[in-house]
Amino acid sequence: MGADLKVGLIVSRIDLQAQGQGKYLICFFTCFSNVVIKDVTILAPLNAPNTDGIDPDSSTNVCIEDCYIESGDDLVAVKSGWDQYGIAMARPSSNIIVRRLSGTTPTCSGVGIGSEMSGGISNVTMEDLHILGFCSWGTNKD
Repeated sequence: MGADLKVGLIVSRIDLQAQGQGKYLICFFTCFSNVVIKDVTILAPLNAPNTDGIDPDSSTNVCIEDCYIESGDDLVAVKSGWDQYGIAMARPSSNIIVRRLSGTTPTCSGVGIGSEMSGGISNVTMEDLHILGFCSWGTNKD
């Protein structure tokens, strides 16, 4: 993300708190380009499913940084469409940076890539992540 980036959407310095079960707290879908999400705190119940923190879906040039997320699901989930809809739209997610992210999730991945990826996903960079309580698929927490 260079200094000459033309920002299409900025989400900065906000606190979100979900009550009960929800559906993706910050989700931007298709045609979003040049997105910056910075200094955001998201608190969702740790026992509530489908409370993803931030979901860039079919989006390009996205920077998610300096965020804290508590969620009963993924903290960040990079997606690009679902089944035939994703194939028909053919909009990949690409050029995604996730850095200086911290948070807690008891049941899912800290950062998930591709649970819905019919449009394709490329060039995802993650660095300086501090995630507590996540469970890798196929492992036993005991």
